[in-house]
Amino acid sequence: KATAILEYIQRTVERRRQAGALPLPDDWCYVYNFDEPDRPNALRLPPGVGRNLRDQLEELLSAVRDSVSRAFASEEYEHQKRETLEGGQQEAKRIMDQAQKQAEEAGFLLRFSPVGVALVPLVQGKPMNAEQFAALDPAQRQEIESRQQRVMEAVGEVAERLRAVEREASQKLRQLDRQVGETAVAGLFDSVISQNEAHSELVRFLERLREFTLANVDLFRDRDGQPGMALALAAAGPQPDPFLAFRCNVFVDNSQARGPPTVVEVNPTWTNLFGKLERRAHLGTYVSDHTMLKPGAVQRANGGYIILNLVDVLSKPGSWDGLKRVIRTKEVRLEDPLEQYGLLTPQGLRPEPIPVDLKLVMTGDPMAYFLLSAYDEEFWEMFKVKADFDVQIARTPENGVAYAGFICACCQREGLRHFDRMAVAKVIEQSSRVVGDQEKLSARFGQIRDLIVEADYWAGRDDSPIVKGQHVERAIDERVYRLNLVEERIRELIARGVIMVDVTGSVVGQVNGLSVLDFGEFSFGRPSRITARTFMGQKGVTSIDRESQLSGRLHDKGVLTLSGYLGWKYAQDKPLSLSASISFEQA
Repeated sequence: KATAILEYIQRTVERRRQAGALPLPDDWCYVYNFDEPDRPNALRLPPGVGRNLRDQLEELLSAVRDSVSRAFASEEYEHQKRETLEGGQQEAKRIMDQAQKQAEEAGFLLRFSPVGVALVPLVQGKPMNAEQFAALDPAQRQEIESRQQRVMEAVGEVAERLRAVEREASQKLRQLDRQVGETAVAGLFDSVISQNEAHSELVRFLERLREFTLANVDLFRDRDGQPGMALALAAAGPQPDPFLAFRCNVFVDNSQARGPPTVVEVNPTWTNLFGKLERRAHLGTYVSDHTMLKPGAVQRANGGYIILNLVDVLSKPGSWDGLKRVIRTKEVRLEDPLEQYGLLTPQGLRPEPIPVDLKLVMTGDPMAYFLLSAYDEEFWEMFKVKADFDVQIARTPENGVAYAGFICACCQREGLRHFDRMAVAKVIEQSSRVVGDQEKLSARFGQIRDLIVEADYWAGRDDSPIVKGQHVERAIDERVYRLNLVEERIRELIARGVIMVDVTGSVVGQVNGLSVLDFGEFSFGRPSRITARTFMGQKGVTSIDRESQLSGRLHDKGVLTLSGYLGWKYAQDKPLSLSASISFEQA
């Protein structure tokens, strides 16, 4: 079924391409989210733009690092930085000198240190130590402490003024760094933005990236010719990427697409369908980022077609519910499958969901379809189109020619020898035998392909350049030989008289019947002796096989139908006084 559906979709796409009405699927990229780094943003771009964006950002990062490093290593920057620092230092010195003078007038000496400002009393212009202060009488100590309290209040004001000077100098240095950074990267970003001005979402991302670069310009600087701290950490081992904002994950790349994608997923697990969040080990835990997001079949089939097997989807935990959620919301979310069961996951990302527009084709057997129709309320609402595949087709001259074309296509696709007229006729004859109808042909082309491949093998054994009718017959005989072990054992039992079957003469109340044993790929008829006995009584027809629970429902229905017929035929005007038994002997 999947092969037939795939070929039909390909033919439909080719017709639309020839008619010029074939849209190409877009690229999808995940980029850094500057507001919430654990929620990467998804960008929808025309086909091929995603790969170009990734290359542009890599080149932009290299150019920004070179330009920023040169700018901050220039003499002009060092001169402006030195002037800013010297200006702050001079202002701080003036404030400290003024404070020192005021303290000396009050009889104290100021000592500035990294831990704060200390007041030391003066005696005759010399600092007083602790022993001298303790030797003073209480009145003098109280008087000094009173003056010290007033000076400490003034010193507090001085300390606040010094901190303000330090903050102002730091602010000027940051402004200087930003100005230098803007001068270094303005042209670089303007060039990339102008190349992508047709894509508004991408332009907004590039503008935010420029603001991020200017706010974190220290990341891109080289100090004394050595890599910055972030680069040194990155070189020491697996570390978070300091330039993650410049990384573009081309999540779905359709740069080489010639039409809508057609994806056949043979193993529809959660990650194979909806994508995967990869992680790396770091400091005893696992971390992830937007560059480690991998697409699933649904994302790769976006804008096209996806073919799934219903039984395979139902047998994979979470896949069926996730697929229904995609159909219902028309978007696919990249989530960790463990979270669906309430389990904790390390550093969970919440990537922005991607809207999907695709055609979902689900193949399966009728029983699964009927069960879901009966027990899943959403099934009818989501899967509105049902198509049945017949296992047989009419045996017409047109279909005979089509069969020959199928054989030729198989030979070309598989690199096999071609079939002559007699070999094609034998294949068609076997196809009718498979469905058990001379006016029908089998539509199970997988089995016919296996026959073609095996016939080619026997032609190779005979060194024949083409496959002939005898090779097809040999392939059929060898297949029967591999599967008919049970049939041979039953024939042996009949020949030895263990299973009693008479093929000559006649016996009242005894006939030979034939039951078909089906082993899937092989079926055969088993002869059985059917015996009926009548005797006086009113029990009617009794099936010995039914009473011993050895019969099936169809057999029981046949016996009851026979009882009804006898009653209708012979008991219209009087009761039927009959007791009879019927049995499949040695069943």
